[in-house]
Amino acid sequence: MVGILAGILLLPCTSTPYLVILSLLSTLENLYEGLILLILYNIVMVIPLLILTLGVYLLSFKTSELKSWSSKNRRVLNSVMGLMIVFLSFYLLSLL
Repeated sequence: MVGILAGILLLPCTSTPYLVILSLLSTLENLYEGLILLILYNIVMVIPLLILTLGVYLLSFKTSELKSWSSKNRRVLNSVMGLMIVFLSFYLLSLL
């Protein structure tokens, strides 16, 4: 039940980037360019989640250890994520 509720609440956040990418793909004349953009989007959005999931599973991290590490490195994590968003934004704006 919690998973269903979380899915419903996260749907606007998780579906919006896909809708933007799909609308961008529909305006492109070259199928391969659109495919490259979709692959790039999935690399940026999905691969990090897979790496985190596998890392937590394989290295047997505890939630408290991850929480402690992320709070110690919050500034660096926020900076890296912010830079990734800025670079992706500039790239998408350059396509207009």
